[in-house]
Amino acid sequence: MAWYEIGFTSTATANAAPIAAFRAPTRASRIWELGWSCNAATASGLTVYRNTAAGYAASASTSVGQVTNPLWAAGTSLIDTAWTTAPTITAASRLRRGQLPAAIGAQWVWTFRDGVWVRNATPTDYLVLWNETGGAISVLNGYVVWEE
Repeated sequence: MAWYEIGFTSTATANAAPIAAFRAPTRASRIWELGWSCNAATASGLTVYRNTAAGYAASASTSVGQVTNPLWAAGTSLIDTAWTTAPTITAASRLRRGQLPAAIGAQWVWTFRDGVWVRNATPTDYLVLWNETGGAISVLNGYVVWEE
């Protein structure tokens, strides 16, 4: 297994909408840490879910993670931050939930003691960061640390 990281910037997402989605199209990935911070003084309620739909193949903005050791294989897992067909969730698929205050630079880091696995090539097994604030949230700067 090799280690990977990615930094991303979201949009000012509306209520009850996805912010970012982590998916592993080629190799299974184990996420160890998720972090994000507010770019604006806007309260931001965030939840991490597993995707529940049959998948969304229509992402409009995708970034590939970067390997932390250049001697390892290139990363294959992705972060999506915009969609033409968005991921869907249910309350039963919630993993964690938190609230950032209305302050520029407010930040949150979630670590996972045993990691959270995302299976490869499984369209219903993405991790989705979701806005549950009740209104639009701040643009977020985020990052993910994982191994594949």
